Amino acid sequence: MHRLLALAAGQTARLINISDLASPFQLSRPTIRDYVTLLERVFLKGAAGKRFAAGVVLYDGETSVSFEVGLHAVPIRALWETT
Repeated sequence: MHRLLALAAGQTARLINISDLASPFQLSRPTIRDYVTLLERVFLKGAAGKRFAAGVVLYDGETSVSFEVGLHAVPIRALWETT
């Protein structure tokens, strides 16, 4: 788990690429996705407890993505576009 966390942390400022994370461990993408989901829940929601309302990550992609209730990735351009 420590090694996975280190690899995921290296993918800052962009969406996590599950395939990139799976290859060094020789594990399936669904298995890595399960571990990443666990890490998200432990570190994002767990740290805030019941105070957690929502989490938004700004990235340089084109579309908004919802990971689960209250966790979203939004293109940084959404800060200045009004549509």
